[in-house]
Amino acid sequence: RLLDRSGNPTNVYPFSNACGQWNASYEDMTCPLPEEKGMECPLSPGMTIVGSNVTGKENRGLYCGPTSVYSTKGNQKNDYGRTDVEGCCWWGRGPLHTKGLCSMGKVNYYMGAKAFQDRRITLTTPGVFPDIDFCDTPDAVCPIKEGKDTLEDRMWSVAMFEWAERVQRYRYSSEDESSSSSWNYEEKLVEFVNGGMNMFEYYTKDVDTDRDNSFIHAVSSIVDRGCHNAPHCFQFGGPVDKLPLRRTAFTIALSALNIPTMRKELV
Repeated sequence: RLLDRSGNPTNVYPFSNACGQWNASYEDMTCPLPEEKGMECPLSPGMTIVGSNVTGKENRGLYCGPTSVYSTKGNQKNDYGRTDVEGCCWWGRGPLHTKGLCSMGKVNYYMGAKAFQDRRITLTTPGVFPDIDFCDTPDAVCPIKEGKDTLEDRMWSVAMFEWAERVQRYRYSSEDESSSSSWNYEEKLVEFVNGGMNMFEYYTKDVDTDRDNSFIHAVSSIVDRGCHNAPHCFQFGGPVDKLPLRRTAFTIALSALNIPTMRKELV
């Protein structure tokens, strides 16, 4: 959001948020590892997409396109000072807000037309989309004009891939061997389960970090910011968006599973 003269957030959102929000630049979200460079989508300055707002909010859908199509005159700046939307077609889509050149490229590399082209999948492989190039049409993650069953199957298939690829495989090792900042999703999950999966009373507090909520906070940070310790992510700093709501949703999910923990207020 734009800020007023007192530094308070307003209800005005720059059109150039399509290029990035919350201190993140989506076109700069490239694959960091050398072996992944062939997976990311190429930047396409000429691509034009008009998104649809399906959240029920008043905000209009995002859009992207070259400056010859969308003028920058009179536009407000986003966090990175941009007023244009050229090459800015990589905003988040689907349940896990799949965004950026790397994440969308991996979807295409393993599930889309690139996977079919390289013979990693066939036309009969279940749960994949060999006829869709997600780099050419990133909006295909949420095909608004198609049937509901098609939409839900595709967007949840992409979300499940994203979860397995980006969250379950997440590992961070500090270069300092004496540091305790290393973080491994599988190890932390086992630790959380073995500890009783308790979050105690803290889910009601609007705080960013505490000992009992460290697991859901770290997972939310991985999903939203790409690292486990927001706002200290090396590439895109800033706090996790809607962290208290994420924490409460996680608590409700655990309650629905009848896990015996201290969260009676939500059931």
